[in-house]
Amino acid sequence: MLAAKVFAQASAFSSIKGFPTNEVYDLLVDKKGFLWVGHDLGLSRYDGISITNFSNPSQMSLSITDLAEDKYGRVWCHNFSNQIFYTKNERLQLLNAYNNKSELRFPRLALTDDELIATTNKGLFICDLKTLSSKYLSLKGKNSATTSLISFNRLVIAYGNGQWYCYSRNNGLKPLKADFKLINTQDFYLHPVLYKDTMLITSSSSGEIKKIMLSGDSIKLVKPEKKGDFINTVVLHQQKLWINTKSDSYSTTGNLRISGLNLTDMVTDDEGNTWYSSLKNGIMVKYGKAGFALNNFMIPNKGDFIRSMAMQENIIAAGTQNGQLIMYNAIKKQELYRLEIPEKSGSIERISRYFNGNFLLSASVDNFVLDVKTKKLTLIDHTISKDTDYHKNLFFNATSKSIIIKPAIDGDYTATNARSLLFPSMAIGNDEWGSFLYKDVRCRALKYDSLSKNLYVALINGLHVINKSGIKAIYYKNRAINTSSMAYSKDGLFIGDFNRGLIIFKGDSIQNFSVADGLLSNTQLKVKLFDNHLWLIGKKGIQLFNTRNRRIVNDLQFPTLEQGIVYDVHEFKNNAYICTSEGIYEVPLKTKKEPKTLNNSLLYTLVNNIDTVFSAYKEFPYYKNNILFEIAAPWFSNPQGIHFKYRLLNGSNQEWLVTNPAERKINYPSLAPGRYTFEARATAASGEVASKPIKFDFIINKPWWTQPWFILLSSLFVLGIIFTVVWAYFRNRLKQERILYEKKLAVEIERQRIGNEIHDDISAGLSALRLHTSLTEIKASSEPVQQDIIKINSGIKELSSQLREVIWALNTDHDSIENLIYYIHQQSISFFQTSGITIKVDLPVFIPEHTIGGEKRRHIYLAIKESFQNIIKHSSATLVNLTIHTEKNQLIIVVKDNGIGFVKKSSVESSGIKSMTSRMEKIGGKMEIVCDHGTHINFYIPIRAI
Repeated sequence: MLAAKVFAQASAFSSIKGFPTNEVYDLLVDKKGFLWVGHDLGLSRYDGISITNFSNPSQMSLSITDLAEDKYGRVWCHNFSNQIFYTKNERLQLLNAYNNKSELRFPRLALTDDELIATTNKGLFICDLKTLSSKYLSLKGKNSATTSLISFNRLVIAYGNGQWYCYSRNNGLKPLKADFKLINTQDFYLHPVLYKDTMLITSSSSGEIKKIMLSGDSIKLVKPEKKGDFINTVVLHQQKLWINTKSDSYSTTGNLRISGLNLTDMVTDDEGNTWYSSLKNGIMVKYGKAGFALNNFMIPNKGDFIRSMAMQENIIAAGTQNGQLIMYNAIKKQELYRLEIPEKSGSIERISRYFNGNFLLSASVDNFVLDVKTKKLTLIDHTISKDTDYHKNLFFNATSKSIIIKPAIDGDYTATNARSLLFPSMAIGNDEWGSFLYKDVRCRALKYDSLSKNLYVALINGLHVINKSGIKAIYYKNRAINTSSMAYSKDGLFIGDFNRGLIIFKGDSIQNFSVADGLLSNTQLKVKLFDNHLWLIGKKGIQLFNTRNRRIVNDLQFPTLEQGIVYDVHEFKNNAYICTSEGIYEVPLKTKKEPKTLNNSLLYTLVNNIDTVFSAYKEFPYYKNNILFEIAAPWFSNPQGIHFKYRLLNGSNQEWLVTNPAERKINYPSLAPGRYTFEARATAASGEVASKPIKFDFIINKPWWTQPWFILLSSLFVLGIIFTVVWAYFRNRLKQERILYEKKLAVEIERQRIGNEIHDDISAGLSALRLHTSLTEIKASSEPVQQDIIKINSGIKELSSQLREVIWALNTDHDSIENLIYYIHQQSISFFQTSGITIKVDLPVFIPEHTIGGEKRRHIYLAIKESFQNIIKHSSATLVNLTIHTEKNQLIIVVKDNGIGFVKKSSVESSGIKSMTSRMEKIGGKMEIVCDHGTHINFYIPIRAI
């Protein structure tokens, strides 16, 4: 809740509005500087900007009083329904150990020796502040109920129903004697105030006041009084004892009196502001003395204000927003006269000294010279002037369209020699208002350095220098300098930058002052120099910079933007006069302000707008990366002047940023995983800086799927899957190979069995049959019978040969390329032995070891055999060359004859070729026939395919 200030009528008090009620019981300024308020509707905290209200869902009534802070930073209090509360982690917590239901009166509280002491019907309630463990204390056999108490010197003095008690942590609860008696004992209340060893016990209804003191184990009456008015409270404030009654508040040691406010409490904060609580007027404050004050010694017309000022020989010239010039004698302290510029010229935005003791007035669209002697204004040009400077008799003018240079009076320079002497590389032109150095360019500011003869100009594309060599851009850290204003002295060239604060050139050195060095803002709108005082008018307020020691002056207090927009500043006789939209503020430059303590704190951290975090170090998962920091800096005299410079450190990021006035929440959305440190430090417009920065370290963890452990487990899991798949593949392959092997083995066994049976039975039978037919042939007497027997014998011989081929194919001992080659070699010689055809065989030197099945061996052999039969039947050849070799994983068999060549004559021949081709295709090979001086038949058989 935002708070606003209004002034109470006919009093020196300011009333603070925004609290839930005007019925206030108690005040407390804690160690951090916050103002705590106990009132009719609960508990509130105020920091000068906002009011935070606290409540607990278990509250049986809202009213809160008896505020006290322990060394752990908790604020203790109670309501009128006998409940005790304390603040922790931005919440109001109920102390459940205190049994409010058994109490007849609300408790009174005291803090001492790291304990909370509360009154109770049973005696005293004790709570250890470190552990929050609690207990009740009472005297045996006595009604030791207590209703009020006071703590001092590690002792607690308690009163109840006319009885007195003393408690200490070491000695426990003991009764005390009293040398006086009270009438209507239940109406008296012991106030928690000790004044010069004296305690006060009062009766609110009768107005009785009795001063008492502890002497040994007795309570002695010092002085009885009777005021006759209802007593609200008794408080000790600034070493003075105040009695707050319904009608008046007065001190017992003087004539101080506050009437008609029905006060209940008063406290003073670290800034020297005094706060008052009232049962009818709420919260009021009497602010400490400010280091500045309005001094409207020159009063413009109603609705107008002074925005520019200059001085020559004790004569002050002031220009107003509405175009009025006010002349003032600073010695005689009297106004001299007023002049007005034409309405179309606009405001008098800048006044500077001119030649011969005169003034130059730069209006919104025109420049005028005031002749002080004749009191006349003379128009010198229609330019929109942004800045001016002088060198001897030369006048430099920065305008929105050009940079003008012209001799204003007679002197060293003329319009013709200024170019040749100062800027020989520049082409100086002329227009109706004089000579221009640079035309068709917008210039914000300029300054001439007579020592180096450099003219520094601020153009829209950055700072440049013009000299004898021409014009050249100036860069700082490889970036253009976006200049708003400049000032020059022997201490250097001082440049106000729109983005980087204050930049200082001196010789070859460059220095930069920014928010990190104490500036309120990196956006500087205007700089103005008086001797070694450089005034900085920035986006967030005005500051003073010492050009000699190059430090910001922090022991003076200046008005802030809340007191008005700052337009200009001028110094005269150890005073600064700051021109604002609300008037002229006078700041004594020799009067140093009293040091004040500025505290800042981190109230809480909000994560994803849901989770509230209070610990100093925290780790968050990757999806909890929207971090909001709620910070505070209690400051009451000028809360709008409090700014925080802050940054979020992460790797190389070191840049400081600055909050806006009243901004107390800093949000970082969508942070990437990493380690971060949030830093913030409060700065007051009057120069105070918080002694300790706010720091909060936290880590946003990487997503679980990018964590090393997950990557390791994932890698192991993937490797496990790969291993399982590979293992399963090879296991299955091994199984299939075993099955195939077993099948192959079974086939081979069966082939071997069949081959053996054919060899042993059929082949033997055929041999016997052939022998029998041969014998029958000899015995046969008839020629025809003999011929038939010869045919039968020849058929049996052919059948035996074919049977041997089958046996060879079935025999697994022959399943190799080497055996195939040797078998073809053997059979080829045998085949052509009786044919009258010579055969030459060329075998390879190296035969690869490779297993080949019987069926594939048989296809190869029969294809070769078919080629042999064709040669015998059709080629008329006399020579056959059989060449076998291996090349590029191929078995190549070439059958070449010197016959008549291949001519397709019949279907028989065609079917023989088809048979050879078919057999090659079945084993993945191929065959080609070439006719060249005979027939060449080439068989190509891939070794891997067989």
